[in-house]
Amino acid sequence: MSETVWAVDGSFFAQRLSGIQRYSIELLAALDRIVPPGLVEIVTPQGVETPLYENIKTVPFGTHKGGVWQQLDYPRYLKQRGAKGLATCNVIPLFGFRGIAVVHDVCYRARPDFYTDPRGRLSAAWHRLQYRRIAKKAERIITVSEFSKSEITKYYGVPASEIEVVYNAWQQMERITPDDSIFAAYPQLKAGAYYFSMANLLKNKNFPWVLRAAKARPDAVFAIAGGGSLAAQAERLGLADLPNVLYLGYVSDGAAKALMAQFKSVGAVKEATPDQLENTPGVGKQTAQTIYEYFHA
Repeated sequence: MSETVWAVDGSFFAQRLSGIQRYSIELLAALDRIVPPGLVEIVTPQGVETPLYENIKTVPFGTHKGGVWQQLDYPRYLKQRGAKGLATCNVIPLFGFRGIAVVHDVCYRARPDFYTDPRGRLSAAWHRLQYRRIAKKAERIITVSEFSKSEITKYYGVPASEIEVVYNAWQQMERITPDDSIFAAYPQLKAGAYYFSMANLLKNKNFPWVLRAAKARPDAVFAIAGGGSLAAQAERLGLADLPNVLYLGYVSDGAAKALMAQFKSVGAVKEATPDQLENTPGVGKQTAQTIYEYFHA
C-alpha cells in the first residue's frame, strides 16, 4: 500500500511576509529536514516562487490566484492527487479538504468587539466560518500555544486530544544578518536609547497602548515598525503628531534584528532570569525559556 502524500497549500508564498507566513516557512524548512522524498509536496498558484528544498517538491497548479485558488484549484489538486492537505494559514477549502489545518488563534470568535467597522465585520464572518469548517473537517488541528488550544476547545468543542501545539519559531533570527543601515536612515535612533515595537491595526497588537506610553514619556523615543495606516489610526485616536514617535513602515528582517538588538530595554531582558521572564505579563513559561536560551546559548 502506497504512503499518503501530504500536499501543502503554498499560496502563502505569494503573500507579504508576516507572522503567519513566517510560521509556515519555518515549519516547512523543519519538515524538509525530516521527511523522506515524495511524502510532502507544496502546491502553489502558477508563477509563485518558493525556496529550494531537499525532500519537498513544489508543484505549480491551477489557473487562479489568492483566495479563489485556495477554494477551487487547491482542493481539485488534492482530489486528483489523492493527497491529504496541510493548510498552515487559518484557511482551508470549504469543500474537498481532508488533512491537517493550523489555527493560529480564534480571535475573531473570542473578541468580536475588535472588529466593528464594515471591513472588520466581513473579515470576522469569513474567519468564523473557517473556524467552524476546520473544527468539523480537519483530522487534526495544530495551534501555536496552549492558550490557543484551550480557546479552540472552548469555542468549537474540538477535543484537546485532537489538537497539537507547535510553537512559533525563533531560530530564523540566528540566520539573519543585522542591517544597521536603519540607524543611518533614522539618526534619532541611538543605541540603548529608544523603545521598539512592531505593530499593525489589530486591537490585540496594543498599538494604542504604545502611543499612550509615548505620550506619557515625551523624553523617550518610540520606534514603531509595521505596514498599514498606523499614522492615520493614531490621528483617529487623538494621538497624532507625537514628536517622539517614529513610524518606520515595513522593515526588513535584517533591520528588525538590528533594532531589536539595541533598543532601550534589551539589557534588562538579557539579564533577566527565567523566573523573572515567566512572571512578565503575556510571556509564560515556554516563551520565557526560549528568550533565556536565545541570549544565553
